[in-house]
Amino acid sequence: MKKVYITCIIAILIVTLSISASTQTPSDWEHPDEMEFADLEVEAREADKYTLENGLTVYLMEDSSLPLIKGRALIDAGGIYVSEDKVGLAELTARMLRAGGTNGIHPDKIDEDIEYLAASLEFNAQPMRALASISTLSEHKEDMLNLFNDILRKPDFLSERIELEKEKIKESIRRRDDNPVQLASQEFLKKMATGHPIGWFPTLESIDSITRDDIVAFHENYYQPQNIRLALSGNFDTEEILDLLEKTLGTWEPEDVEYPEIPDFDPEPEPKIYHVQQPIQQSIIFIGHPAITFDSEEFAPLNFANRVLGAGGDNRLFRELRSRRGLAYAVGSQLTQSFEYPGFFFTYAITGAQNTGQAIELMIDEIEKIREEPITEEELRDNREAILNRAVYRYTSAAEITFRQAQVDFLNIEPDYYERYIEQIQSLDEDRILTSAKQEFRPDDAIIMVVGNRASFDRDLEEFGTVEEIQLQF
Repeated sequence: MKKVYITCIIAILIVTLSISASTQTPSDWEHPDEMEFADLEVEAREADKYTLENGLTVYLMEDSSLPLIKGRALIDAGGIYVSEDKVGLAELTARMLRAGGTNGIHPDKIDEDIEYLAASLEFNAQPMRALASISTLSEHKEDMLNLFNDILRKPDFLSERIELEKEKIKESIRRRDDNPVQLASQEFLKKMATGHPIGWFPTLESIDSITRDDIVAFHENYYQPQNIRLALSGNFDTEEILDLLEKTLGTWEPEDVEYPEIPDFDPEPEPKIYHVQQPIQQSIIFIGHPAITFDSEEFAPLNFANRVLGAGGDNRLFRELRSRRGLAYAVGSQLTQSFEYPGFFFTYAITGAQNTGQAIELMIDEIEKIREEPITEEELRDNREAILNRAVYRYTSAAEITFRQAQVDFLNIEPDYYERYIEQIQSLDEDRILTSAKQEFRPDDAIIMVVGNRASFDRDLEEFGTVEEIQLQF
């Protein structure tokens, strides 16, 4: 009987579709380019913001779609506060929060507890901040918040685990030149940010110099409640989660934080060609210079020009170097977003060593062209639509909304900065984009980084300027 019932349903669907199709022929269908749609409207939601008595700021948004709670914390404990001889201290401290035990609980027991709860808890550090992420079933929220509280406030920093983590970092340093793309990007950033902490990378010596006392001191100074922005979303009751936070993180007594003097960022490093000799068949090329901050009035038009050049779909660098000439395995450009210091503009390519000089020349030519000629109407339309369509996804989840608000506050920027950016994108025209590109793209001031086998290059690098050979040091 069940089989007959299903067969009847299928028959009805076939008949229905046949009748529907018979009322329209392909000649009646509207062409996709002629179809009109109502403007997409997105309702912006905001998380609830609370500041505990000790200064720790929390962003909460209830979301009952899944029985989960997700959280991310921004902590003002980044590598920018570390001296050059101790580079790696911020990352090692963040790792040890999770790996070094807490409140007398061995790290192996912590691993077991987290696995039993089907949860996750991770820490890492970047140049400008440390990050923590937490995920758990909502029924385990109290256990996880208690564990999170203990790890943040009462880490044991077991000496044997410190040595283990140091060896892991040192091994990654030793393997650095195994990945020529990573090697090129790291050496390029060093030259773009010479003398500034964001251009410093750990070495074997700097990791060896870090002691347990260094880690304890760094944690005690920077891991303070007033230095933390915590974004939580998921299946919880706001009043209940606030009560749990007050009983855990809210009992953390704040202490004053001492900040070091940070070297000034040089926005105009010396333009030069740098080469790292590697016995490989490809060349990895980076060409660029420091640019502007994300909240600059020039960012929107410059980012638009960058998309046309090499970051958007069907961009000029891809068409010229890969599609038309077949010179690049990968090619593009990027304009990084930064608030605390200028971001970076750069183009990149991976090409056969025998095409190195030709690729560099073409990359520079494309930068010059976008400074001299307005973009086309098609490039304007397509990239504007792509940017605006992506803007919709800022509001797709409670986790993204809460974390974005935490970032805005952490960076101390205007809450509507992104909305103003979208408004700029909507009003841009070809002349405004050209003006910004001409002003902000400076190929004559660019640093060129090349990793590859110089004996195989088609042209001498000296044709592009003064060349400096980089001797790798670990």
